[in-house]
Amino acid sequence: MFLTADYVWWILGACIAGPILILLIIATVIALVKRIKLARKYPNAKVKYEEVNPEYLEAFGENNIIDVSMEMSRITVSVKDVDNVDAAKLKELGASGVLLVGNQVKCSFKENIEKIYNTLKGNMGNE
Repeated sequence: MFLTADYVWWILGACIAGPILILLIIATVIALVKRIKLARKYPNAKVKYEEVNPEYLEAFGENNIIDVSMEMSRITVSVKDVDNVDAAKLKELGASGVLLVGNQVKCSFKENIEKIYNTLKGNMGNE
């Protein structure tokens, strides 16, 4: 007979380890594909803090920012004087909508929302 005890163990090992190895390879490929898709969807995700346009600060007015909050793709900025806010400039900088309510300015941005928020928050109340 050609099946000895040694061959049976090799066959059992291949039947158990083979599918596990194949599943690990498939999981690795799926993870790589997802990472590539995210990199294509958000190409500016690695924008450095210094690369954010300083004109965002100018659009809200010099020393005019009291408080900044962020919700999803909207930034809400409390300002001292709404008249110092340049809504047209914010739209030029990429805001899809600018809403002035009381002493608050609400802006929706599609890209770099966290970087814009950090820039505004870092310069809040500087006098």
